[in-house]
Amino acid sequence: MLSQTLRHYRVLLGGMFGYASLAAFWRRPPRGMFIIFGQGRTGSSLLQQLLNCSPEVYCDNEVLTERVPWPYLTIRSLAARYPGRVYGCKVRCHSIVRQGIPPGDFLWNFHHNGGRIIYLRRENIVLQSISRMIIAQIDRMRWDRLPYSVRRNKRFYIDCNALLQQLAWRERQLVQEQQALAGLPHVSLVYEQHLLPPEMRQGTLDTLFEYLDVRRVPVHVTLARTSPERLVDVLENFDEVAAVIAGSRYAPFLEQEMETSRGSSTGQAPAR
Repeated sequence: MLSQTLRHYRVLLGGMFGYASLAAFWRRPPRGMFIIFGQGRTGSSLLQQLLNCSPEVYCDNEVLTERVPWPYLTIRSLAARYPGRVYGCKVRCHSIVRQGIPPGDFLWNFHHNGGRIIYLRRENIVLQSISRMIIAQIDRMRWDRLPYSVRRNKRFYIDCNALLQQLAWRERQLVQEQQALAGLPHVSLVYEQHLLPPEMRQGTLDTLFEYLDVRRVPVHVTLARTSPERLVDVLENFDEVAAVIAGSRYAPFLEQEMETSRGSSTGQAPAR
């Protein structure tokens, strides 16, 4: 409890000092601001790296993870550190709720003040949710100082009840995100369509660079996939998870994954 209180005041104090950069009017202000709005595990780190291929853009990590006095000014103060460039950052819907502000009000205010919104989502919320649960376990192992080789090769157990709860939460988040965006100009991206296929990335970024009013540049990726592509290779209780999802309304999200994983595990070529 004490450590949480100290962390809260440290974040608050850091934010107050950060607002001081707004007073530096002698610096060139940023040419524009944008946010990547959406949930985690949707390819936002990949999109961040692609955007940062442009020398005219600086895309930051996730902000508003802690409660701050003035959320919009927090982003504005961070943007002021990058004069003459277009500044962006990641913002989660639940992080806005944590600030005590309706997400629609925050987005409207951001847009009204010249900010641009990139909405990023993932079609397959089952894979998204499992990915998030695996990352949570990897993070715990990191805190336990287990070597990378152990974390990399471990098979993970997924609590099926927790998975169903995670899926229901993500569905509610999607509804809240779409309600918040209603009537607001924005660019909408789907991870599986616009970022996952390598051949789609340059065209996607060309569209975004035009949206952000910067010149187009070639983009490249240095991020490497750190987890196996097939769930059967990474889940300790794959059959249990498959059975639970197959018996739920989320079955369509995993049908192709089941065919691929089972076909591969039996040595048969999966149907395409």
